[in-house]
Amino acid sequence: MISSPQAKLNPMISHMSIPKVQFTNESVTAYGGLSLFKTFQALCGWDEILKRLEQKVFTLNRCTPFTVSKVVDEIIDSTVVGQFRVSYMDRLRWDPGLRRITGSVILPSERTIRRRLKAATSRELRALLDANQELLQLKASLQGPREIDIDIDDSVCEVYGKQEGSMKGYNPRKHGGRSYKERYAFVAGSKELIYAQLNPGNYHSNTEFKDFFRLVEKSVPDNWFIRRIRADRAFPDDEILAYFEERTYSYVIKAKYTSRLKKVVEYLDQHDLWEEVQDGLYTAELRIPLTNWEKARRFVFIRQRPVLKDPNNPEQINMFELSYEWNVQAIVTNEEDMTPVQVWQCYNGRTGIENLIEEGKNSYAMDVNAHHDFRVNEIIFTIRMLAYNWVNWFKQSVLPEEDNHWELKTMRENLMNIPANVHGTHRKMNVNYPSFPPIEKRIRAVTSNLSNLKSTLSMVRLVS
Repeated sequence: MISSPQAKLNPMISHMSIPKVQFTNESVTAYGGLSLFKTFQALCGWDEILKRLEQKVFTLNRCTPFTVSKVVDEIIDSTVVGQFRVSYMDRLRWDPGLRRITGSVILPSERTIRRRLKAATSRELRALLDANQELLQLKASLQGPREIDIDIDDSVCEVYGKQEGSMKGYNPRKHGGRSYKERYAFVAGSKELIYAQLNPGNYHSNTEFKDFFRLVEKSVPDNWFIRRIRADRAFPDDEILAYFEERTYSYVIKAKYTSRLKKVVEYLDQHDLWEEVQDGLYTAELRIPLTNWEKARRFVFIRQRPVLKDPNNPEQINMFELSYEWNVQAIVTNEEDMTPVQVWQCYNGRTGIENLIEEGKNSYAMDVNAHHDFRVNEIIFTIRMLAYNWVNWFKQSVLPEEDNHWELKTMRENLMNIPANVHGTHRKMNVNYPSFPPIEKRIRAVTSNLSNLKSTLSMVRLVS
């Protein structure tokens, strides 16, 4: 009898053993770094904010332990660790260490979360916006008074279905496709998301803008003072600018390059009113009214020679011998003490808002509007605004200086989503991380900063 080739090729297989498996570890979690984030929230008074939120919306079935505030907290935690969809959030229920971190015997199920979201009304939305305002107010009370610049922009959010409220509007990537329009107001520099709004896709940038800005004003903490508003083109409108002037706000806003402004640029060309401030960069200014404006306002015009790229040369070069059109921008402002170049530079300072909006989409899934009901999408969008502001504060307060510029995606990889064993309770935890020097160095720095923050907050509350 001839033996099989398999038996000859694997003589050692009989000596191998199958691993013995057990399912008794009730302390392990895939999200060990979340314990640091939850500790930060607890120190800063998140539990109190949630209690007040619950008092405003406590109208649903009282028999279930999963209150509205518990579901909100669960969605924020899921967003922080990168589990965005409601079906993915259900995975967190089976993470035993996470239950210790959150102090919950059991976490809300997918069905519970969906039911709570479906039952949400304008009352829940208002309570969530109040919670965001409380969060910002708390941060401001610890940091002290300051003047702030507000950067405002819109963003198109594609949808893949027929979600309620989605419309055919301006869509640069998918022409004729249905979408939502998101509107954001960030604090320049420190990046707080003061207010954000989900709108139907056919909203123009000026649609109900004054009402939006009043909500922005309402959301600004008491000891923060708006100094300047910067916004992209299509926002300037006589009524809006008059409102800014009445409130004594400075503004630097890019104007839409309309046929009216093109004629103004032709006038500047004909009368040689451009001033060259550096090679290929020219400025000019006029005080003019646009159509239907009640008064003239200062316009700064920027003209740049286009830079073309030679395919045979990795460096960009100016191709003077080729025909080209100038790149022209028009900026309306009431900043009288700035030179035209300074106005242009001030406006360019707001371009960081585009990166913040992209981070909101990539790291917080603020562009994921998968539910049919507009109200549900609006509620989740607002909860993720809360998650953004918590993470932004966490990064600024306790991350090491070399890491506090991280986007949330990077922070997940290097801090949040690190496996660990969690012992004790959420009030007094012992967390055992893998033995890896870079992780140890970073987490020791964070825990040290949390300890310092605790001491500072204790002194503040004693004084108050």
